Amino acid sequence: MEEQRAEQESLIEKIKVYISLRGRLAVLSTVEKVAELYAASVSKLLLAFCFIMALIFASLGCALWLNEIYNSTWMGFCMLAGFYLFLFFILWLIKSKWIEEPLMDQMVQKMLSEKKKEQDGE
Repeated sequence: MEEQRAEQESLIEKIKVYISLRGRLAVLSTVEKVAELYAASVSKLLLAFCFIMALIFASLGCALWLNEIYNSTWMGFCMLAGFYLFLFFILWLIKSKWIEEPLMDQMVQKMLSEKKKEQDGE
C-alpha cells in the first residue's frame, strides 16, 4: 500500500513536470513564431520601401520624358497619374480573387505545415 502511494506521488510529480515543460514549450513556440513574423515583416517592409522609391524615381523620369515628348510642363504628369489611377481601379476590382484569397491560402498552408512539423517532431 505504501509502495503504491509512493508510485502515485511519483506519477503526480512527473505529470506536474510534464505540464510545466509543455507550458514552457508553448511559450517558446509562440516567441519563435512572433520573432519569425517580425523578421518577415521588417524584411518585406524594407523591400517594399526600396521598390516604392525606385517606382517614384522611375515615374518622375517617365513623366519628365513625356513632358518633353508633348512639349508640355504638365501633360506627362497627368498622363502618368491617369495610368496609376487606372491601375488602382483594376487592382481594386480584382483584389479579392487575385490578392486576398491567395495570401490567405498561403498563410493557412504555412501555419498548417509548421503545425505538422511540430507534430512529427513529438
